[in-house]
Amino acid sequence: EGGVPLKDGGFYCEVGEKDGHGIPMTENIERLGKKAIATIELGTCAASGGISASPPNRGEVVGIAEFYGQKGITTPVINITGCPPHPDWFVVALDKVLMDGPGSVEVDEDLRPKAIYGKLIHDQCPRRGQYDAGKFAKNFGDPDCLFKLGCKGPICHADCNDRLWNNKTRWCIEAGAPCIGCTEMAFPAGLGAIHEPIDVTANETLDKVALGLVGATALTAGVIAVTKNKSGNAGH
Repeated sequence: EGGVPLKDGGFYCEVGEKDGHGIPMTENIERLGKKAIATIELGTCAASGGISASPPNRGEVVGIAEFYGQKGITTPVINITGCPPHPDWFVVALDKVLMDGPGSVEVDEDLRPKAIYGKLIHDQCPRRGQYDAGKFAKNFGDPDCLFKLGCKGPICHADCNDRLWNNKTRWCIEAGAPCIGCTEMAFPAGLGAIHEPIDVTANETLDKVALGLVGATALTAGVIAVTKNKSGNAGH
């Protein structure tokens, strides 16, 4: 858990003590990582540096997988991103590794389990209909789509809406808060300000996708209506 600070030989994070001197986190990770059957990186900081690696990154913080690459460590890595990650995500990954081995966990390009991070928040959002209809909230508390209030759902992968938080009672969007994209490797600095929309280029791309979906739905409905009329069924 946590990013790995490399500056000054790892001096900025020490875990434990030996002969009266602190042991750098880098030394512990290298020693233990070589012996492990797998490394489960808990949280976005451990996966990619997260908040601690944000500019100017004075501690030269990196994720554990990047650190392994620098040290030539080949131990399999499984990233459980999130800030914080859901505890269920860790348990699911750990259980799979212990029962079936690290190779049994199918991961995406960011080494995250596809079973957890395989879908976009945007595609599971209860406010997706408002997005497709172009109905966007202007203020927090409005019932419409939160995209223009900074929601990162269109680029964020997780099963938050199914998993739920706080004893399975709520998740961010259900509580009226935009998704901040905390499960993405670029979080937070690479996603822009939390309560500002994704950049204009992304907006245009997403709008085209939404219009395409609406258009395809309308076309399908039209084809069905024409087919029914031709077959002699009542149609309007």
